Amino acid sequence: MTNLLKKLISIGTFCLFLTISLEAQVVVLQYRAVPQQNIADFIHRETTYWSQVAKKAIDEGKMLRWELWQRIGGYDLNADAHNFVFVNVYKDKYGLDEDIWDVSSVFRNIRIQDMETTTLGRTIHQVVVELQASAGVGNGRYAKMNYANVSNMDNFLKFEQETWQPFINKAIIEGKTSFVSWNLATVVTPTGSDIPFNAITVDHFDTYSEAVIPRWSDDLVTPDIEPSLKDRDRIMAQIYGLIMTVE
Repeated sequence: MTNLLKKLISIGTFCLFLTISLEAQVVVLQYRAVPQQNIADFIHRETTYWSQVAKKAIDEGKMLRWELWQRIGGYDLNADAHNFVFVNVYKDKYGLDEDIWDVSSVFRNIRIQDMETTTLGRTIHQVVVELQASAGVGNGRYAKMNYANVSNMDNFLKFEQETWQPFINKAIIEGKTSFVSWNLATVVTPTGSDIPFNAITVDHFDTYSEAVIPRWSDDLVTPDIEPSLKDRDRIMAQIYGLIMTVE
């Protein structure tokens, strides 16, 4: 397994996405590696300053949602692996053209060196995805993101949108699962033979234990997923805890 593959699959939804409405068509996921000694300062600066910059962009209609999540455990725990992920949600692709990260427009009397976080860690990856389906309402405190390398995207999306989404949505509404919500997205960029996934599903829960082992009612009849498995290879699942949401 190459280092790139290990780093990419260790990324592992979202919020990682987190519960995003179908109106939110494009999501930018930015993964950061922050050393242990910088974590407290990093969280403080992001939640105190940069969340307010995001709030200004949201109020101006330039963004729909901003979230910060912290990775819990995982496969790749070396110093180069990410431990935080930002989720920036836009109404459509044109939101990517907006210049929204001018912190001085919000905090005019604070030095930039006291607010910036780039020197507290480094960006590992930045992935742009497009939301394809969603179920449930609200945002759980924990998210389990599952990456898939899909060989037949049409078949994959047909099953997820027409079979799994109605099933999981009904199960959530009837209280027959501990899922809070569920999302499906496809990767827009980066792409290519070195990128080991092209689709992501995200499961949201209220507790860490449910994210690890979800609850299903004994009388719940699940759809046959075997036909869809031939179109994808599951690569990695990763759990995150929510630090902050702005919308």
